[in-house]
Parts: sequence; C-alpha cells; structure tokens
Amino acid sequence: MIAAHTSDAWSTIVITLDDGGGAQAYTPGPSVSDAFAAANDFVDWVDGTFGSGTPASWLWSRDITTGGAIVAIVLGAGYTMTANAAAQSILGSAASGGPGLTATAWTSPAGTIAPPTPSASAIVDQRIKIMASTGMAAAAGVTRVGVGGLAAYSTRVRWPAYAVDMERLRAVQASMSSPRLITIYSNSYGWLQDLSAGPIVLAKAGKGLWRAVAEVRG
Repeated sequence: MIAAHTSDAWSTIVITLDDGGGAQAYTPGPSVSDAFAAANDFVDWVDGTFGSGTPASWLWSRDITTGGAIVAIVLGAGYTMTANAAAQSILGSAASGGPGLTATAWTSPAGTIAPPTPSASAIVDQRIKIMASTGMAAAAGVTRVGVGGLAAYSTRVRWPAYAVDMERLRAVQASMSSPRLITIYSNSYGWLQDLSAGPIVLAKAGKGLWRAVAEVRG
C-alpha cells in the first residue's frame, strides 16, 4: 500500500466504540494525515482505551474496483460502532456496526494506492548506499553521510498499474498535501515512512498494463 499524506480534514474524523462499559470516541492525533498513520493510531487507541487482552491489528488488500486499499481492522473484542461523516468520506468507514462487532474495514481511504502486488506493495530501486564517514568510497550511488546530493541518480519507487488505477493516481496526486509525502507499507516486509515524492509518471508496459514510477527522497 502506498499512503499519501493528503489535505483532507483528518482531525474531524470521529469513530465511537462501545464495549458495553460506555462509549469512547476516537479522533486522529495531530500528526495523522495519511491512512497508514490513521490505521496505526486507531488500533493503538483501541488497545489503550479498552485493553481487551487481544491486541487490535490491521492489514491491507487491494480494492479492485478503485485501485485504492481496503484496510481490514481486527478489533479484538465485540463493540458497537458509529462513524461520523468525515470518517466515512476520508477513511471509507462504515457508518455503524454491531453490537458484537469484532472487525471492520475502511474502503479506499483517502490517499491510498494499492498496487496489484500486495506481497511487495511497491518496489524501491536505485537506493543510495551510505558509507561510513571515513575511508574510501568511489562508486556510482555511493555517498558519504550528510552529502546525499552527490548521488549519481535518484531513488525511485515503481509498481504495476492497470486501467482502473489511472483515475486513482490522478485523484491521489490532486489531493496530496505540501510537501508531498508518502509511506510505502507491505504486509510482508514493513514500511518506508514519510518519503518525499515527486510526480508519478506512467509508462506503457503491455496491453492494458502500465508502470508507475515516482522519484522519492527520504
């Protein structure tokens, strides 16, 4: 999953959960402006607020109808849930659920791009190798600490894209906040967080298939 930071009003999101002991309301923290951060923030809030004993967790998959992500959240206990209009429009949350709700999903949250390669999410190539501050370093793409601008090429992120992804890529880029930041998260290998992203460029890779490429820093 690629999660872009967007200009949406993330702080207006409200999700209310009630485990039978009283309703508690979640609103994103001040640093949340992308779906990756929101998902982590939300499950941490669930665990810290209710402490059900079974940790809340989440995974993503591809929404084949939009090219966005489906964020599946396991809550760890049974709840009654309500979500305000902002949570529904920004996160793609259901309006309500339960009682006894143990899992929920956010469908195509704002800023999400879900490549059709969930195991890898996206491929980061041409990474700069950072050498120690002393000793010899003389190779393309090798730099010393603090002088990354001397690298011979830029780091790039690339992933396959289908026709359904064309509108998704346009919409996500139009909604990105400034500076343009993205997080790349794989269910398998972890994440690269808060990368500065340049424009996303599309190139034809086959019949009905494109290759999306973005230069990144971070």
